[in-house]
Amino acid sequence: VKLGGLASDFYVPPNDGLSVYLFVSSLLGEKHPFSRHFFPEFYFEGCSAITKKQYRWYWNTMREALVDLVQSEEMTAAQFAEFQQALQDDPATAWTRELTFFENVETPMAGAVAKALAAGKAAAKKVESEKATEAQDEKSNYLETVMEQTEFWKAYLDADNLIALCRQLDAAELLPCLIFNFHRQEIRQMVLSMTKRLQQLQRDKYYGTEEAAYRTRLANKKRMEQYQAALAQREMEEKMRGLSWQQREAQGLGKNETGSLEDEGLPPPPIDIAEEIDPEFSFASLKAMGTNFDDIKDILERVKRRAVSATDRLLVEALRRGIGVYDNGLPKAFREAVDILYRIGYLRICICSNALALGMNMPCRTSVFAGDSFMLTPTMFKQSGGRAGRRGYDAAGYILFWEVPFSKINRLLEARLPIFGGDFPVSPMLTLRTLRYHEQLERLAVEGDVLNAATVDQWEAALLRLYLYPLFAVSKDNTRPSVAYEENLRLYVRFQF
Repeated sequence: VKLGGLASDFYVPPNDGLSVYLFVSSLLGEKHPFSRHFFPEFYFEGCSAITKKQYRWYWNTMREALVDLVQSEEMTAAQFAEFQQALQDDPATAWTRELTFFENVETPMAGAVAKALAAGKAAAKKVESEKATEAQDEKSNYLETVMEQTEFWKAYLDADNLIALCRQLDAAELLPCLIFNFHRQEIRQMVLSMTKRLQQLQRDKYYGTEEAAYRTRLANKKRMEQYQAALAQREMEEKMRGLSWQQREAQGLGKNETGSLEDEGLPPPPIDIAEEIDPEFSFASLKAMGTNFDDIKDILERVKRRAVSATDRLLVEALRRGIGVYDNGLPKAFREAVDILYRIGYLRICICSNALALGMNMPCRTSVFAGDSFMLTPTMFKQSGGRAGRRGYDAAGYILFWEVPFSKINRLLEARLPIFGGDFPVSPMLTLRTLRYHEQLERLAVEGDVLNAATVDQWEAALLRLYLYPLFAVSKDNTRPSVAYEENLRLYVRFQF
């Protein structure tokens, strides 16, 4: 921060922005200009409600002021280290936020309630803070120190760990999620092991013990009895179809009471209840399944027909359980199926590579980066992490790092994005064509062939943008053209017009 500052796109949500202000103001004191200027009641004075645009301006200004404090050494290295530790600590043990900031938002009664809550929480958390301070004295809880001492062993490749993470995200309502990994073999291993483990867990539920196996056999027997009864009913209707109208009346049958099974078709034979998808061992959306049952069934059947190997069949089984995989090494038909099922909402987990980071419209609520890779650059992080937070659905997106070094996380968050540029050579021929086209526009305007003058102005503005925008340069290195270039252009223009 002292040498390079913070990136212009470095952003924190409002609750974290308030935390930054509270702790920095506690370090510098209430009389410091930073504390007075960025005090929320002073900064947002007169605002009945704080909009996103207002907060973004507030955070950008406070971020630049914080960088100035560090670079001017008004905030010492020790204070900045303390500030970092406070952001890493549990908010409950770091400090108590003043709820009185919002006492005038609704009613005076709400303000009184906020003050009472603040007083009660301050008293309750004081004891917790003292205990936490004692624990910190015995053993440092710096997140960076802990992560530096941690040996990464690729826990994300373990199926039980993957399932546990997905279930925690599901319980916290943080699905759908995209799990990014930049190694093709690891992606396949994660999907296949996770699918096999879910199948095994479901099998153990129905046949793991003698009691469970007995209940499963009873359920399968009941299904078979119902199927046999349906077949018997169909045979009876087949016999009744040959009866005359008088014979049907004698047996008390109406005209439309036969042939119902013929219209519906013969029901398929029942399968083992353990072979069906149990919602307990699936992450698929039941709501999407009920809304788009036929479409989802057709897509799954189409992908299943293309499966020729055991690996392909396992990938199809993963789709049935709401787990997708997206990688350039997969067939195009399979990737299209994953795309459609994810858009419908049936798939709520997708393990993917950088193929999904660029050019694909598959937003999520949580982005998980499983493992480190040289391909995980700041640009790739911004592209992949930007998938988190669906517009119109989520108020905020979430990003999780799984076995990524803390130093790498710092670089990803603080690095500035590269400035993308281009070079469009403005040659003498292009200049002559532009002048000729401009001359034609003027002639058409004089002759009245153009609808109105506004159209001519639009065309002229389009030509002017060719030479003004930074993606277009007069020369390759964006410097002044050479003398020879100017002389050639002068000769072309002189003899052309």
